[in-house]
Amino acid sequence: MNKTIVLLMVGFTFLFALPLHARDYWFGTAPFCAASKNDCTKRNLDFVRFDERGDGSKCVSGHKVLCRTKNSPPPPPPNRNEVWFGTAPFCAASKNDCLKRNMDFVRFDKRGDGKTCATGRKVLCRKRNANQWVKWIGTAPVCEGRASDCESIDMDYVTRDKTGTGARCLSGYKVMCRSRSIRPFNPRGADANTLNVLNANVFARPFIATHDGQIERLAHIPRVFANFANGQLDVIVFEETFVTNPRFYSDLRKAGFRYFSKRLKPNVANGVSDGGVQIVSRWPIVKQQVLVYKNCHRKFEDCLAAKGVIYTKIRKSVNGRTRDYHVFGQTIG
Repeated sequence: MNKTIVLLMVGFTFLFALPLHARDYWFGTAPFCAASKNDCTKRNLDFVRFDERGDGSKCVSGHKVLCRTKNSPPPPPPNRNEVWFGTAPFCAASKNDCLKRNMDFVRFDKRGDGKTCATGRKVLCRKRNANQWVKWIGTAPVCEGRASDCESIDMDYVTRDKTGTGARCLSGYKVMCRSRSIRPFNPRGADANTLNVLNANVFARPFIATHDGQIERLAHIPRVFANFANGQLDVIVFEETFVTNPRFYSDLRKAGFRYFSKRLKPNVANGVSDGGVQIVSRWPIVKQQVLVYKNCHRKFEDCLAAKGVIYTKIRKSVNGRTRDYHVFGQTIG
């Protein structure tokens, strides 16, 4: 019997010695609030801040005070990657408010970070990776967007909507597409004594010449080329890249092709268009030179574009070993 009592007493002593969790307390009663820092100190609490609303009704005069138990950690900073959508008192937010802004849905709430909704609710959205591309397909007022439109430009279908980010559709829907992940470059598997080079004529001719899927073709190239040579493709020599877009170069960079050569610019003597040739590399281009041919036979349409050759010196360094490689790209008619 005595042993049992001793054990219980020890147990109670141990539990009482545990540190208490930090707690916050608001002092001051609306509508006539008259709280001060002294409301914290006289209770052996730390002053945090003043506020007209606190955790309840708004003060007509004075303000409320927030106090915290001693030695308690500060509250976490607001998440700058999260945003509330929906305006009180008539809130009508939905998950689509997140999707159409390329954001992830987190949760719904009546108050959010402000006034309480009388009807509906607010939605909390979290920002996505800034490098992820989003595109709405479908033009108002007669929208004809389809999920298959995303696949054609190497993107995943997310949702459909009457508005998207622009004018509202009178018929049909717009579709939202999101870019797919691209295999990142792993330099650990590289070999300084080998340079894997791919020559690719992408046939992206100007629209004035033809419409044959240039944009759709370019959309698939970076992700596909990221897997070439078991992910260890070093250099690509592009030909006929007359039509490009920001996404094409952004996706190449995601795949590790961060170095770009100059292009074949036309001069007075030959052509009116860029030559469409460019060298991209996963390793630094330490030297380059461009030669544009001067002579051109004006009876042929190929004379409309500059012809010539691009030289690059590419320095590949792996595990302390460095080798220089000389790569040429040329267009001839």
